[in-house]
Order: sequence, then structure tokens, then C-alpha cells
Amino acid sequence: MTEPLDISELPEEPKGEIGMASALRYATLVWITSVLLSPVLLMFITTISDGRSFDGFFAFTFLFVVYGGALSIPNWLLFFVGVAFLARQFSQTRHIRWGAQAWAAFLTLGLFLIIFGLNAPTFLTKDGWVLPGTYLLTLSIGIWYYPIRRS
Repeated sequence: MTEPLDISELPEEPKGEIGMASALRYATLVWITSVLLSPVLLMFITTISDGRSFDGFFAFTFLFVVYGGALSIPNWLLFFVGVAFLARQFSQTRHIRWGAQAWAAFLTLGLFLIIFGLNAPTFLTKDGWVLPGTYLLTLSIGIWYYPIRRS
């Protein structure tokens, strides 16, 4: 049987605060990742699941990037404000990431409800969650992948 981890064995958090510039950089990297990867993932999923050919794949993906990016600018700004707030409230990076994860889920769901309306039959079906799900998945990847730099 192994001994439980001693608190002294846990890796130390880097010292220093997370400034506004770092929060903006982090939020922007996470947002750009989602704007660029979500349409590719969505088009790949829908093309494979519907058994269609990849004709028009790049044209539709480009349109999704343009419209998705433009429509999500308010969410990017709100995500940045949330990350900056979390960075002031918490000193440990993993707490900031968990807070950012919850905030991103709230913002993603809110954005799709605003854009498409509260259409319960659409959002309660399996297909209704594919579009917001791909954006939330890529946001989550960015949240946990990119470093949160300290000054």
C-alpha cells in the first residue's frame, strides 16, 4: 500500500500575479482556437455522420469561421473579463481553469440560446447539442492546453 501524498510533494505554483495582459492573451488564444477548430470539427462530424462527400467542406468551414468568429466576439470579451476576475480571486492555476471552464460553458450555452432562441425541441435532441458541443469542446481544449502566464 502506498503512502498518501505529502503536501510538500505537490508541485509549487509559480509566483507572481496574473495581469490583465496575460488574461487577455490567454482568453484570446482560447477563443481563437475555438473559432478555428470548431467549424472543422463540426463539418467533419456532420460529413461523416451523414455519409456525405467532402465537397464544399472548405467553403462551409470558411463561412463557419467567419460567422462564428464575428458572432462570438462578445463572448470573447466576456470570457476575458471572467478570466481576469478569476485571476484576481484565485491564486492556483487549476482553480482559474475550472472557473474558466464553468464560465465558458455558461457563455457558450447563452450565446447559442440567444442566436437560435429558446427552442427546446432543438436543444433537447442529440443533434441540437452538436453545434454548441463542438464549440465547448474546443474551448475546453484551449482552457486546459494554454499556459496562464504570471508576471
